[in-house]
Amino acid sequence: MSEGVGLLSPSAELQFEDSERLTQKECESRYEKSFKSSTALSLWRLGLAILIVSLTANIVQAWLWSHAHQAANRCRLPLAGLEPDIEVDFGEKTAFADLSDLAALDKLWRSIDTNPGIVALPFDYHLGSTETFPWDKTKGLYVMNSFHSMHCLQALYVYVRNCDSGANQTQTFEHAIHCLDVLRSEVMCTADDTPLSFRFQEADRAERTPKRRCRDWDKLVEYTTAHSACFRRYSPNDPRYGTLDEYLFCPPSSPYKALVDDFKAQDFD
Repeated sequence: MSEGVGLLSPSAELQFEDSERLTQKECESRYEKSFKSSTALSLWRLGLAILIVSLTANIVQAWLWSHAHQAANRCRLPLAGLEPDIEVDFGEKTAFADLSDLAALDKLWRSIDTNPGIVALPFDYHLGSTETFPWDKTKGLYVMNSFHSMHCLQALYVYVRNCDSGANQTQTFEHAIHCLDVLRSEVMCTADDTPLSFRFQEADRAERTPKRRCRDWDKLVEYTTAHSACFRRYSPNDPRYGTLDEYLFCPPSSPYKALVDDFKAQDFD
């Protein structure tokens, strides 16, 4: 009897071993669950961090795009949609100030045609009251501001040339002052802050000429031609000045050319 004290029966030993195996499996299972849970939590945190970084980057990118878009829109012409995308030297003497051949200079200034600046635009644009386009009652007559300014420059050039040469004036003093005021208003409205060198020696010309971003004048002419009012101004001394005869010059691409051609073909005698 005494030798059997403390000994387990074979069946009890088997039960104990099974219990040990069960406990070990339980621990392994709990560890595995804990590991999986910890891993899942880490992955969730990593995913959340990536999501936050991605959202932040998208917000910053959207803000930068919006800022750039607004800046571009501030520089873009509201109708023609032109942007300052041409780089030119600014402040240099050009052919328009070359006094070596005054006859050539006169011809150069006259070569700028401001008639295309008179356009016909739909009243639906709500650009303000104006005269009605004679070939389409749904459109009004407008002059593009830059063409008006160019007209004033040409008028002032003629005024100055006549003063210098002693020729009879074809421009009135009142018109000259009007044009000066137009250009003054234009300069103050633009308020251009392009810095120009205060050194004027010829040797420093290359260094003092800044680069400037400009809009393409030719593209503006393309826009105005596409919306042409078929206009060409006659001299104030011409009997056709201020009459319908000034609206008979449609470009080939004008939708009103056929109508105007038919009108011109009529016999009004």
